[in-house]
Amino acid sequence: MHQQLLRTALSVLTGMHICISAVVYLYEGTLYLTTIQKNRSLLMLVNWSVQHMCFGHEEAGSMSSKFLEFYFGSFRWAPVIAWLLAASPAGAVESTIHFSNQAGFDAIRFQSQFYGYQSAVDRDYTSGQLAYDYSVHITKDASRYRMYAGGRWRSALGDGDHVLQWVSNTGAGGTWAMPHSRPEFWQGQEDGYPNTWFSDNYIEPEVVKVDGTYYMYTQVQINPGRPIDIPGQTAVTQADRIQLHTSTDGNNWTRWSTERGVVVNIDDPTITSLHHQEVIYVPWDSSGKPWWMYVGVHINGASKGYYRIRSSDPTTFDWQSRETGIPFSQFGNQTAYASQAPGGPLFVRITFVTDATGRKVPSLQFSRSGLRVWFWGDDGPIKLDGSQDNSKNKNCYFLGISTIDGTGELEYLGNNTYRAIYGATTSNSPVAPDIFYSEIGAGELTFQLLDTTAPTGGISINGGTVYTNSRSVMLALTSTDSGFGVSQMRFSSDGTNWGTWESYSVTKVWTLPEGDGTKWVYVQFQDAAGNVSQTYSDSIILDTTPPMAPASPTDDGAYTSATNITFNWTGASDTTSGIQGYNCQIGTAPGGSDVFDGWVGDVSSKTAAGSFGKRYFCRVQAKDWAGNISGWSQSSDGITIAENTGIGIASARQLADAASVGLASKVVTAVFFDCFYIEEASREAGIKVKPIAGIPSGLAPGNIIDVGGLMRTDSSFERWIDATVSIVSGDGSS
Repeated sequence: MHQQLLRTALSVLTGMHICISAVVYLYEGTLYLTTIQKNRSLLMLVNWSVQHMCFGHEEAGSMSSKFLEFYFGSFRWAPVIAWLLAASPAGAVESTIHFSNQAGFDAIRFQSQFYGYQSAVDRDYTSGQLAYDYSVHITKDASRYRMYAGGRWRSALGDGDHVLQWVSNTGAGGTWAMPHSRPEFWQGQEDGYPNTWFSDNYIEPEVVKVDGTYYMYTQVQINPGRPIDIPGQTAVTQADRIQLHTSTDGNNWTRWSTERGVVVNIDDPTITSLHHQEVIYVPWDSSGKPWWMYVGVHINGASKGYYRIRSSDPTTFDWQSRETGIPFSQFGNQTAYASQAPGGPLFVRITFVTDATGRKVPSLQFSRSGLRVWFWGDDGPIKLDGSQDNSKNKNCYFLGISTIDGTGELEYLGNNTYRAIYGATTSNSPVAPDIFYSEIGAGELTFQLLDTTAPTGGISINGGTVYTNSRSVMLALTSTDSGFGVSQMRFSSDGTNWGTWESYSVTKVWTLPEGDGTKWVYVQFQDAAGNVSQTYSDSIILDTTPPMAPASPTDDGAYTSATNITFNWTGASDTTSGIQGYNCQIGTAPGGSDVFDGWVGDVSSKTAAGSFGKRYFCRVQAKDWAGNISGWSQSSDGITIAENTGIGIASARQLADAASVGLASKVVTAVFFDCFYIEEASREAGIKVKPIAGIPSGLAPGNIIDVGGLMRTDSSFERWIDATVSIVSGDGSS
């Protein structure tokens, strides 16, 4: 029943072609429905019920209750109402601008809704005279918004520009009201100081709340011939100053000083005009000067643009420490910052630009330093929603944007998203006579810093090596992201089937699929915004099979008279990665390594130095490029380095025991299981030989052999040779 009533009410409004939007909120148990005017004709329908709803007004509660009871009885179900109403305000403007050179983000998405040219301040007259309203400054003070603005206020005390205040608990159009029907404070001439530097108009309010104290900075108009804030001196040209008031509640103010303004040590005080100041509080200032004042300057009537003065004291800004080169687009607009922005704080200044229809609409400028470089997006200025009035209030000037306690800190919603209420002076031009008809409109802005660029990266397996003999490998990963940063990664062995996303790391242990051969590893990176990189890959050859063991090395025969001996071997084979090199051991016993032990590379021989009277043996093993190592070859049959070479058997028999001897081309005369006999070809002399490596296969009487070894004597005084043997030929004819 209640749904149908609400739908009927909404359909009636829609059928009348009245453009409205609505804010629904639940406050102290009561549902409030606030309409936002887009057409003055709507006033006749709703002004008695909801036009003036705002927190902090007693009449708002009673009116809203009557309105809801009239249409809905006792219905108070906020979720259903919210579901029935559109989620976005009618006429909301959405757009995105891109940035090609910003660390941390590359685009900003905006949504803005301007509630109408007089949706915040609708004050046509003051005591029967035109009551222009302009120069908006907005703070988010706890749960409410405060809007301080300049405006004409005519009373029994005087007539001129004053600082006025409006408050709202939501910031929505039609919810703003003055907390008291007076200016925030009176001009000096109205307050008993008729001939002082602070006597005349007060404009351009800026309010910052720090540690419970409100600081309001205003421009004081000082015309030529009027006193300035230096005793005994008067203005030669316009010489406006910045004055300060303080408060503990944001409503009741005390003038900080009647002696001077807050900017001191001005070089040419009688011809220097300070105006359109903007003040923010930046707690991370590296020099310990968190109070930043941007101030427009005219000297001797000529504009010098904006300067920035930083200070540790909110009451004193030293002109001599000013910083120049601040390219603000216009005077009189509010500055803010997004301290949580990726890549470092982002300063934001609301200003205005011309849209395609020729209207002046709100826009935002950006800076990383808050000083010399202020920029638009790659696509040009963003164009926020502005006034749609076609009579006297079609353009937006002198804008404000809400910051927390006026410090400049934008309200952060998480997920790189910020929200603000913005306000604009609406008039056809910023000068007389158009400005006399100015009103103030409010709007709501949200924007999100975006990262639309995917990360880049790379992968290397085992430091870029070609082969591995283990399925477990180490991945080295690199990834960079110009936006929100790399957050995750995932892997695949085929580029199609992917594992789950995991936290990004610069290394990872990975297990290759089974089976020797080329293996690929694929990786993708994801940044904190969800952008996924292209696929990066690297390959490695898995070889888990060792090479075949090499054949036994060979030498130069049974003996040699040379003290350098060379061993040769036939290369091993490996089917996957190939042979990288050989480990060679040379010793005085089979399998020994007392002479040489080490890797010799991919060669097939090794020469080592020996000594007379010693026998030498060699064995090798192969290693492939994956690091697999074969078994050892059989040791060589041994070679003796002999001093007594080229002598006959008879002479050899006369040598002492352990003397080395080398006998060439001797005839085998008898072969037994553990020894054999040799004679001279003439059969003049013979001797027994005991081969160290055993009887050579196929040895038979008549073979011609070389013998090298050491002379020995057995227990029966028979001489014999403890020898190595090389068969020269099969019979005595060779």
